[in-house]
Amino acid sequence: MVDNFDPHISIKSVTLADDHSEYVVKEYSDFGDFQNIISPLKAMDMRGLSRETAELYSFDSKLRIIEQSHYVGSARSWNAIDRMIEGELKFARMLYLKTSLFEEIPNTIAFPSVVFSYDPFKTRFVPSLDKEKSTKKKKVWKVITYPPFDKNDFESFLQNLYAYSKGMILVPDIIMKHVRAVPDKIPPKTQTCTVEDYIKNIEYFMSVLSERNKKPIFVPIQANIPIKWIKEILSHYKKEGYSNIWIDFTGGAVHHQRLAGLRMILNALDERFGKEKYVVYYSHMKKEIHSHILEEKSPASDMLTQFVEADIIGANRGPTGGPMDDEQKEQQMEQLDASTEEELKNMKLLHRSRIFDPISYYYYFPSKHPSLGNKGKTDDLLGYARNKATDSRIKVLEIENVKKICDENKKIRPYMKKKEMLREKEEIYQEIFEERTKTKSILDF
Repeated sequence: MVDNFDPHISIKSVTLADDHSEYVVKEYSDFGDFQNIISPLKAMDMRGLSRETAELYSFDSKLRIIEQSHYVGSARSWNAIDRMIEGELKFARMLYLKTSLFEEIPNTIAFPSVVFSYDPFKTRFVPSLDKEKSTKKKKVWKVITYPPFDKNDFESFLQNLYAYSKGMILVPDIIMKHVRAVPDKIPPKTQTCTVEDYIKNIEYFMSVLSERNKKPIFVPIQANIPIKWIKEILSHYKKEGYSNIWIDFTGGAVHHQRLAGLRMILNALDERFGKEKYVVYYSHMKKEIHSHILEEKSPASDMLTQFVEADIIGANRGPTGGPMDDEQKEQQMEQLDASTEEELKNMKLLHRSRIFDPISYYYYFPSKHPSLGNKGKTDDLLGYARNKATDSRIKVLEIENVKKICDENKKIRPYMKKKEMLREKEEIYQEIFEERTKTKSILDF
């Protein structure tokens, strides 16, 4: 496919900050249908887009990027795909796409990013706690099985993904991890998807999505997988000439293991392509490095990726967790001093509504945000979409601000050393701003 594949992105120049080589500015002669675009760029979160918030997405820009992150993990989300394939559910409704709204915003590309928790073409084995047989001292597991999708039927999902991706496409990702072993039901070392099947599936997705394609296509890789798997996947991408890479942080923070994996991937891409020949899109990141539901502020994760070679910073996704039973709900309500389930629900909603503060690089509850003035002084849970939209807009403006500072001063460390979060969390500053060691031979390219 090397001779035929066109990434639809052309890089004109690459500039590194004088004091931090992992802050990379790229100028593009062509980015799909757009010209003279300069990265780093920040995508806005489609979850905040509504009739009431559309003006927050509509401001002067050569290019507006809007992403809808979607994780297919629950039985409900898997069943929704089955219903879509059977013609019982519209694709846009299944992924909560705001098509009529983003099409009205000028200079916009907008698309979903889909991650499957399991190989869709294999029988899914899902361990579930057997509540009737389990006791406080001993947990008993049962296994729920789901049939695989047929590839011929599944093509309708991919064709819809192409049709509803405006200006750019993210190839779906598939989580690769081990499944909980259950005696006589799920053997040890069973994986949600093997690396061999992963490569086959990505190639199948590409065969459908790249046919008569005129949009930039980004192929996925996960930042928290073993080095051996990184090597196999990138070797395949190298062979096929895929140079647009979307790095899936699988709902985790840009920290420790994922940051180490990210740097391994970047080392390999540098060696294979050189910075002037590839583009990286980071997505499905936890927006905070760590947070507690009662903390009014928490350190940013996603906004640090601009200092670790991100070309485009995508949408957030938190870590996944299964539904809680009544006992777990009661325990959590007691821990958080919530008197009702409704109060607990609102606390969680507010927890997800924190807004980025560019002055400190902390996330704050809307009512505690130091930079919003009167606009943030109400504890408005009904304004969840507005909180999301406000957060997205602030982050876009800060990415542009840092880019301007680098252009004027050729340095970014003096600016970042003023940030309260990085002064208070020195270990985070060191982890992000340390110069990464080149390990060209580790992937044997």
